[in-house]
Order: sequence, then structure tokens, then C-alpha cells
Amino acid sequence: MVSDEGVLKVSAADLAAAVRNVGVVVLFICSGGRADKHPMANTTLGLAKQVLDRGCSAVIASPWPLDSQVPPHWLEAFLARWEDGDRLMDAVFAANQVVDKRFALDPARGLAMLTYGDGLMTRPKC
Repeated sequence: MVSDEGVLKVSAADLAAAVRNVGVVVLFICSGGRADKHPMANTTLGLAKQVLDRGCSAVIASPWPLDSQVPPHWLEAFLARWEDGDRLMDAVFAANQVVDKRFALDPARGLAMLTYGDGLMTRPKC
């Protein structure tokens, strides 16, 4: 279940279905990138995996609780690099570095956003 501090409550399956076949999904959701081993199979479970399984090329998310101060700093830096033509994983890395410097090299913040799926993709040309 994905919820906010208010009344929003959405199942992980419904959220994943809502972004079906989207190229890149950024999840500013606490533990949105968490991956747990399936107890009965050789696979993992988690929101990022559900989104990838529904046709998205890549998901960017945090595997642990996300500090609410991270997204505003991270997103600006990420979008600037992504729009300049960086590969997805490089834009994520650069944005993580910006956050890391702004928050005194705190790994919980500066390493929060990870790439799942196709990290080599670049922004489609318009």
C-alpha cells in the first residue's frame, strides 16, 4: 500500500498499473525501491519490480525511507543532466552527488535514489 500523510491510499499493483509502459518512473516514495527476496521463488518483490514488470524501462527510487528534503534538490539536478543528454544512471548519480554535498555527505540522503532497469537509456529526442 502506498499512502501519504493525508487520505491517499493506493495499492502497489494499482500504482504500477497506472504507469504501465511509461519510459522512466521516479518514485519519491519511502522504500519505493526496496527489493525483498521472494520466499518461494528465485526473484524479488517490491514496487519498483512491479512497475518494471508492467513495461516501464526504468525506475528511480529509494530502497529505504526517503528524507522529504531530498526530492526538491535531487529533481532539479537530475532533470538538468537528463535534459542535457546524460544516460539515466549518470543523471541519477550526478543528482545524488548534489544532494550529498548539500547534506554534509550523509549517505542516507546522498545515496537514496537508485536506478532499476535500463540505466543506459537517454532522453528521447523530440
